[in-house]
Amino acid sequence: MIRVHHPELVEPSTYLTASVAAAGTALTVKSNLGFSNTDPQDNLLFEGWGSELAEIKRVNGAITAGASLTCQAVTFAHGIDTPVYKTLFDQFEVSGSSTATGTKTVIATANINVTGQWSDYIVSGTTYSFYHVRWYNSLATTVYYSSYSDAIAAAGYDPKNVGFIKKQAFDQMNELPGGRFDDQWIYDQIYLGELEVAKRLKRWSWLNVFDNDLGNITTGMRSVSLPSDIEDDETDKSILGLRIGKLDNMTYVDRPEFETLMDGVATTTLAAAISVGNTTVTLTDSRDFDTSGSINISGTSYSYTGNNRTTNVLSGFTAFAAGVDNSTQVWQGISFGEPRRYTVHSGTVYFDVPPSSDYSGRNIWLDYYKSPTRVDSDGDSISVNDPKVIISYLKMKIEERKQNGSLPSGHNLILELERGISELIRQEQSGQKLRMVPAVPNTFFKSARTWWGR
Repeated sequence: MIRVHHPELVEPSTYLTASVAAAGTALTVKSNLGFSNTDPQDNLLFEGWGSELAEIKRVNGAITAGASLTCQAVTFAHGIDTPVYKTLFDQFEVSGSSTATGTKTVIATANINVTGQWSDYIVSGTTYSFYHVRWYNSLATTVYYSSYSDAIAAAGYDPKNVGFIKKQAFDQMNELPGGRFDDQWIYDQIYLGELEVAKRLKRWSWLNVFDNDLGNITTGMRSVSLPSDIEDDETDKSILGLRIGKLDNMTYVDRPEFETLMDGVATTTLAAAISVGNTTVTLTDSRDFDTSGSINISGTSYSYTGNNRTTNVLSGFTAFAAGVDNSTQVWQGISFGEPRRYTVHSGTVYFDVPPSSDYSGRNIWLDYYKSPTRVDSDGDSISVNDPKVIISYLKMKIEERKQNGSLPSGHNLILELERGISELIRQEQSGQKLRMVPAVPNTFFKSARTWWGR
């Protein structure tokens, strides 16, 4: 069985100010502002999801600003004050696939069960390893689909999947997702729950990332970007190790010390590609380069005789025998070799030495400490080791929303969360080797000196 929760309602919404009989098409509403008959026409949901008189009909006539709407003939009679919502879809399509990203085979298209809390579809024929659902608007003149849902394994969600956490929390709270508990709110709370757990310890083993590939070394490269999920991108606080290939980890230096190491060094990039036969080079910024001298590009030295700091053009080169790509790093005043030190600034690692061709093509490996990843779909996985903790956090937030405020400190849901976090801390192992040095009591040394003195 595949259970599909209702799609979100969208603006605008209104309500009837006069009743409409079954088979009626003319609606008198509080306001028709925002509704449209332009293809694809708006769908109107009468009564709201879960009502026994709920139904979806399409706007079916020109709209003049005011209080009237024309729609397809309604099935049921609706009284004054009946809410009328806009919804984008009236059906859903179920597909199957052998893998999560494999070719999808359509199994069926079915109407949304507007009178229930959700729509159930039973797969009674060919079964698949994964299933996908997308919404469908069959009423518009030009029909359209939504994007597909995440692939759902036939066995269901894993315990660390957002879909599993959401289901457990809402089932235990005897609530249903949707309405004020929309998906975005749920995803935000799960993310905030992970952040709350993450701040309880300086380091959690499940936020360590080892052997992350930052890319390959190129001759003369200046820097490499850090992963977007690294916790601190301004210092080495979140860097456990940074190395090139099989070399030892490099040493971090702070920004002022790094600038001292770079004393007398100028670097920038090419502002335009160099073509074969060129005798000038246009830099992004030539102001720090000597009036005449030589530059190093990708390990090759080129001499020049002039520097126009207004146009950033170096001139007087011997005609280039090979082209050089735009944005290539250009150096002056430094020798290429093995980077041994680095600094960090605004999410970027800077090397103390431009790599020579001996290191070109080697991997740049990073061990680091990450922040929890913000979830945005039911198929995403949380970082926290124990999903029960995040289930507890989500339950607490559901109750807070129901109460329209924070809960008292002694509330059972807060205590449940704190017990879960405490147990998580108790069981935590950093995965990092600790060196223990035993302390020897002073009395031992006193006794030894006494013996020696005899």
